[in-house]
Amino acid sequence: MAGTIRKIAKKFFIVSNIVLTVFVAIACLVPWLNPGTYWWSAILGLGMPVMIGVQLIFLVFWLIARSRWAWLPVVSILLSFQQIAAFFAFSTSSWKEEKKEGTLRVMTWNVSRWDEYNRKKRGGVSYRDVMLDVVRKQNADILCFQEFFESKMAKRYDPNIVEFTRKMGYPYHYFAVEQKIYSGDYLIGNIIFSRYPIIDTGKVQLGESKRVENMAFADVLVKGKKIRIMTTHLQSVLFNEGDYRGIDNIGNSKEETLRASKTILSKLRRAYYYRGLQADKLKGEMDKSPYPIILTGDFNDVPTSYTYFTLRGKKKDVFLEKGGGIGRTFRMISPTLRIDFILADPSIKVEQFKRPTVHYSDHYPQIADLNIDALVQPQPKDPG
Repeated sequence: MAGTIRKIAKKFFIVSNIVLTVFVAIACLVPWLNPGTYWWSAILGLGMPVMIGVQLIFLVFWLIARSRWAWLPVVSILLSFQQIAAFFAFSTSSWKEEKKEGTLRVMTWNVSRWDEYNRKKRGGVSYRDVMLDVVRKQNADILCFQEFFESKMAKRYDPNIVEFTRKMGYPYHYFAVEQKIYSGDYLIGNIIFSRYPIIDTGKVQLGESKRVENMAFADVLVKGKKIRIMTTHLQSVLFNEGDYRGIDNIGNSKEETLRASKTILSKLRRAYYYRGLQADKLKGEMDKSPYPIILTGDFNDVPTSYTYFTLRGKKKDVFLEKGGGIGRTFRMISPTLRIDFILADPSIKVEQFKRPTVHYSDHYPQIADLNIDALVQPQPKDPG
């Protein structure tokens, strides 16, 4: 009887490991599978860290059992090297407040409308002032904010742009407004602030929905070199409080699990479809840039996704260069959600990186010092 149980258990583990390996193999193809068509592969990519973790457990199990099946998780992990390398950073460097000569300090943050819309939930208390103080302390040269909120009704909400242009020393800015609320009394969109002159600006619309922000760019002149700073906010899954509760309640009952799963799956599928289109469009815009690019923003997608690999291309992910660990930037749901990025031109050297884990927005900010001394400027084309 005991022998029969062992045989059944062994077959179960073998089949489970084979199925998991197939899922991992599909997830490895995510960078080349457009989620508009292959949305189910994108969801597998989202779960890649968990699947790799389970493969490691299988590996330990097979090694302890001295089974030849240990080769299966080994091959699977080796095939996943590209995703693992994009997901996990191995640097142990520490942050220094002083900026080196020739470096440009860039900060990006989804500020969630400066928390102003959450006042009522806290009885009139807002994190806005402490958030502004966090930004002030970074001493960045370039600031890129998503979900930036500007008020023209000072009696109700304080205006925010003036805090940077007059009080923090950022004389140049470009605000790509996406939403106008109450006839323009309240404005929401992406914004770029700079201590260096901005010589040109523009925006690219990434969708028709009012909930989709744009890509804003500003060409900045830094010590004689022109750099295109780009910031964007790609399609959100649009989870609401009920969805978050549904995720927490999964497993409580079959009915609740089924209802929550259907809603969550539908929203994920829709978001992956639109992000795939937006990533392709944004890549096309980057390819047309006359200057080296620093791309920042909230991609709403993880480093194992089609979106990430499409937008990263040959650019440097500053977190992978100088960060450490997983680098979570969205503080809800899962510790694996690094969905905010700073991607720099290959000729830019990343000096240092940090991610303050401040709990005022639902996202964490990111700051990087980028050495532009070796920045390659494109040669003007011969008109002849």
